[in-house]
Amino acid sequence: MLQNIQKLLERFNFEPPEGTRKKAIVDAISNVMGVTISSKQIRIQGNYAYIEASSVIRSEVMLRKGEILRQLRNSFGEGARNPVIDIR
Repeated sequence: MLQNIQKLLERFNFEPPEGTRKKAIVDAISNVMGVTISSKQIRIQGNYAYIEASSVIRSEVMLRKGEILRQLRNSFGEGARNPVIDIR
């Protein structure tokens, strides 16, 4: 029975709400860089996250983008649809 439910749910592309995605990005940036930014400084458009912070923070995010995206994949799970595929 549980397998049937899992198969049914796999047919649909469930995407986490925008607030959940923003919080995951804030947490990943905080864990990787040790810098705290507000969720208001993140704009999500499609599967892309745009950081609207100072140029110093944006540059550091770009340098560590791979590590931040890995943390995001880990937080949402490997099997889950990746809610953020790039940070700009």
